[in-house]
Amino acid sequence: MKTTSSPIVTGVLGFGRSGHGIHAKAISMLPDRYRLAAIYDALPERRQHEAFPEAKACATVEEVLANPEIEMVVVASPNKFHARHAIAALKAGKHVLCEKPIALDASQIDDLIATGGTAEAAVKLFTRAGGTVAAASFVIELPELGGRQRLEALDIEVLSLCAFEGH
Repeated sequence: MKTTSSPIVTGVLGFGRSGHGIHAKAISMLPDRYRLAAIYDALPERRQHEAFPEAKACATVEEVLANPEIEMVVVASPNKFHARHAIAALKAGKHVLCEKPIALDASQIDDLIATGGTAEAAVKLFTRAGGTVAAASFVIELPELGGRQRLEALDIEVLSLCAFEGH
């Protein structure tokens, strides 16, 4: 694991309005915290951008995810690909920031949860980027995933609106 002094190496999946205009722009404004290393878009002409010459233009999502240097992936592809790309990134061991909607139906949400995206991983990435987390909340807490215990072990207060026991 890298030290907190090195930037988080990032790839962006989908380089349209959100990927380029919001996420890549924000990444470039925080060079001490993030470094854009790779860009993928289904449209080849969007993969390279003069504002981000250091970012590798990748022909496939798999090419971005296979890069061992990349720690975090921003999923800004079209909505219908959000869950698929987020799951692939999680399976590749990457942290994921996903544009809304994260999924199009409940089964995709179940698949994401089963893949292992956790609140603990989000907190660790946020703190590595220089943030501080004092409290976290779950809209629906799934006790069998153990999120509350892992966050409390990090001295984070945990709140939940609803706890769901079993399926």
